Amino acid sequence: MDFQELYQNILKDLEQDIRPQVKLLKNDISELVVIWEALLLNWSKEKEPELKKILCIADHSQTLSRDFTGPIIQTLNLSLPSELTIYTLASAQKHIITKCALDGVPLPSDFVEVLKKLLDSKDPEIFEWVLRLIESMGNQSLKFKDAVLKKKPSFFSIFNAHMRAAIEIMEMLKRRWG
Repeated sequence: MDFQELYQNILKDLEQDIRPQVKLLKNDISELVVIWEALLLNWSKEKEPELKKILCIADHSQTLSRDFTGPIIQTLNLSLPSELTIYTLASAQKHIITKCALDGVPLPSDFVEVLKKLLDSKDPEIFEWVLRLIESMGNQSLKFKDAVLKKKPSFFSIFNAHMRAAIEIMEMLKRRWG
């Protein structure tokens, strides 16, 4: 499969307000994982455009696969621009959280740890995204209870839309956890 062409087709669909629905076969997923892992080796900022393409394909895939778990976690451990971290979190929502829930398996512990680390992000949008992911985990969100309860947004955070949303999510989680 030509992933460059697939990426361009996704962009065309998005430009036409069509929701891309990419169906990846098992061998396509394997090939994409190999490309993704190779990209992460000797990581440099110059590789960010290619990573963005891979994340776009993974995010628009109808086919859920836990094969993406390793590269997603590796990517979340990198120091990336906020945009790429958020794209990676979107892929994690689909390929890790949703897939684990459908398969009835617990979330990988290294994924839990990287999300706990991202809770310390100074970027309000990343903080909101991580909280949204935690909220979507159902009972597995309890793994984050202590880390979330330690977060105390400042008074000035109410002036930021992402922080206001994050505060609402934190309140909802606190009520759920009792």
